[in-house]
Amino acid sequence: MNNTKKLSLSVVQDELSISEMVEIQAGSGCGQAVADCMGYIYNGMGWWSVATWIGTAFCPAVAVGAAADCAVHNC
Repeated sequence: MNNTKKLSLSVVQDELSISEMVEIQAGSGCGQAVADCMGYIYNGMGWWSVATWIGTAFCPAVAVGAAADCAVHNC
């Protein structure tokens, strides 16, 4: 006996712009705000970002503190 079932999917393409698709995929909730904040801390603050990278390499609690700060200020 062959119990294999076929599943067919149909895709409906709507007229969405790229920014709308990114918004749908990424969402705009608290988690995304924290991720954006962390990205800014580690990549967008010049020498402070370098210091954060080095601090995290020696003490991973720096990343936890940065995430907590981002959560407090963005959620």
